[in-house]
Amino acid sequence: EFVSAHAYLAGIYLAQDDYAGFLDESQTSARLRGDTRRLAILARAAEAFRRGGGTAMLRAMLSEELALRRAGGSSDYALAELHARLGERDAALGLLDSANRAGDVGMVSLRADAMLDGLHDDPRFRTLAALVERPPPRPG
Repeated sequence: EFVSAHAYLAGIYLAQDDYAGFLDESQTSARLRGDTRRLAILARAAEAFRRGGGTAMLRAMLSEELALRRAGGSSDYALAELHARLGERDAALGLLDSANRAGDVGMVSLRADAMLDGLHDDPRFRTLAALVERPPPRPG
């Protein structure tokens, strides 16, 4: 099986608010990668989904990502994705700005990331996207 195909499908399902499909494909991807940390996060997310639906799942994932971030894992970009999906624009945009200043590699997919679709009409997002897409200055 191809790990990237499952990760890609998970993103599509999430963009379509198909949380069960998202969880299934995310768990398959994590299992194929041997990522036990991600599997644990997804298990908690699945339990939250069963108890409270999509928003509860996203909140559980955010809680887990925040704990990882405090321990030196995760990234501001990953946190921004979850805040954006939850409709928390200010938090998401602040974290994206921080991720950009830190040179987070996730920023290269800023406009294509379905998790961030809800931010595209915000002028702050467009400004940030323009900064990311600007080529680096030429030396000398």
